[in-house]
Amino acid sequence: MRLMKDNLTVTVMGTLRRNKAFLHETFQSKNNLLKNQLFHLETVVSLVSCQSKKGKNVFLLSTMHSVPQRCETSGKPEVVLTHNKSKGSVDTMDQMAYAFTEKTKRWLLVVLFNIIDLSTNATRVISKQGFHDDN
Repeated sequence: MRLMKDNLTVTVMGTLRRNKAFLHETFQSKNNLLKNQLFHLETVVSLVSCQSKKGKNVFLLSTMHSVPQRCETSGKPEVVLTHNKSKGSVDTMDQMAYAFTEKTKRWLLVVLFNIIDLSTNATRVISKQGFHDDN
């Protein structure tokens, strides 16, 4: 299959809340940023903190970006621009999956229904692209 032959890597990108225990103290402080960004790089994960509005810090976690890069035109970190581009796709997938959700209060069933919804939507998207086996 074509997807198996390609050397694809899975990346994770998303936002974090300030109250997470694994965040460094410099990221948890409210007054550490005034229209600038903080970068914290590990071997696998990069964490970017930037201030979108006064008093509101945004924390972005990414496995895709290993070097802190900024856009030449806007000056924003590359992680923020990539997150904003992919945010619409996630919202669209959530809207498509919400049409088929079953209302329940049992968390295990919620997880199961979510996995089924997302996998059926992903299957539909792949079949619309004309994915065929090369063999």
